[in-house]
Amino acid sequence: MNNRIPLALAIVLLATIVSAQSIDSSRKEEETARFRSQSNLVLIPTLVTTKTGEIEYGLSAKGFVIEDDGLRQDVILDDAPEGETFSLVLAVQIGRSARAKIKGSDGASQFDPFYSEEQQKDCRLRSVPCRPAIAGLGSMLDAFIGASKSEVCVLTFDSQVHLMQDFTTDIAPLSERLRVLAPGDNGAATLDAVSFGIRMLEARPRDHRRVLILISEGRDHGSHSTSVAAVTEGLTISNVIFYSLTFSPFKSAFMNSLKSYARPDQSPDFLGPIKESVGGLRHNVTETLAESTAGEYRMFGDQRNFESNFAELSNDIRGQYLLSFRPNNPKPGPHTIRVRLRLEDGDLLVRARPAYWAIQRTP
Repeated sequence: MNNRIPLALAIVLLATIVSAQSIDSSRKEEETARFRSQSNLVLIPTLVTTKTGEIEYGLSAKGFVIEDDGLRQDVILDDAPEGETFSLVLAVQIGRSARAKIKGSDGASQFDPFYSEEQQKDCRLRSVPCRPAIAGLGSMLDAFIGASKSEVCVLTFDSQVHLMQDFTTDIAPLSERLRVLAPGDNGAATLDAVSFGIRMLEARPRDHRRVLILISEGRDHGSHSTSVAAVTEGLTISNVIFYSLTFSPFKSAFMNSLKSYARPDQSPDFLGPIKESVGGLRHNVTETLAESTAGEYRMFGDQRNFESNFAELSNDIRGQYLLSFRPNNPKPGPHTIRVRLRLEDGDLLVRARPAYWAIQRTP
């Protein structure tokens, strides 16, 4: 049997292969060009407020000046940010100083990082509500998302990071789950949680505004897979704006010290809470990350304070101008960004990300 392919057939097959390769190559070039076009756009959500914190609306692209490493850029302004879609990652600490529990009326354990055991006992004795500060978080998320197609992902963390809820637009069942959270172990791997959140956001559509909100104490306790520098770089490269709602472990430590004082065989460790507080000031990673992305860092101590801070934070996110620019062949690595008003106004304050990270693209 003759296994040789006739010459005419071989020519047809070769032409087909070359044509298919050409089409495939063309598609790849199109996808690469589209990816470059999208990735070359540097997003700069920018908040303009008065000195009293009121948001300044009504500015146009001509009202802003953007400098990339000192060079002026052409400013692009999205004129309809109210219609944009958010991908929001919420990371909640459940370990270390966030492990206190209270019993609900149904006997279920409720997560409560913000009341000491003494306060919880007092609430039960007086038969008054002693709700966790984050008890209304589900309804607040629902208000933030509104009727848009925005989505929320929830992480919890102690010494490990746990994916509680992948991205969803259905807040109602999530709200119920947030009311009852199991306490974690003695760790608080904050940087690992933020790094995990960044990876989740990187997989979302590029036209979504990427936001990460962290609810935790200020210090990191036990992260082992990343560093402050790596997380800062990841936030910058991925166009993620970071916000921190932080509680202090000082109150919890101080109440534990008073508890030990009540036992005759133990003297109170008043120095422990002080060391905790001073250490927190020295290693406040959440504040550092917020500053690196021009996000916000807010402290809270109880439910009312938490809810007012979350509402103000949500308002600021919604009130940002979505500025952007396209750098022309930027050198790989970190770039310094400066955003200012064209007409300097001493009564207005501008908050925008201070840097972005350019990645070298292969042709």
